Order: sequence, then structure tokens, then C-alpha cells
Amino acid sequence: MKQARSYTLAEIASLLDLRLVGDDDCLIHGLSTLAAAGPGQISFLSNPGYSKQLAACQASAVILSEKASEQ
Repeated sequence: MKQARSYTLAEIASLLDLRLVGDDDCLIHGLSTLAAAGPGQISFLSNPGYSKQLAACQASAVILSEKASEQ
């Protein structure tokens, strides 16, 4: 069985051409929804209808639009 690879937030930000705010060295090993994410996972907020879930999200990182990050 092939072992999954982890990425640092710095690597993810570079690959996706994103501005990183936070710990460059934080390791990410999975992707999940805002409601289901836990430590070591990354999530994203693209639909403003889900913005209320952000406060309770347990993901290590969340990708936000510029507009959403200003709120």
C-alpha cells in the first residue's frame, strides 16, 4: 500500500499561488469539509452560505478568498 504524502502549508501555498498567513511548517495530510475537518487537514470556504461553520472548524488550515479573509 502506498503511503500518503504530507505537505507543509508553505508547499501548498506555493503550488496554488496563495498568500499564506500562519505557520509555514504546519503539516497537512488531508482535505475535508469545514464541518468534518480535523487537525492535519485543510479545508476551504468558497460559498458564503457556509461561513458560519468557519468558527467551529477544527482544520489546521482553511483556504479563503481575499473577500472572506477580510470579514
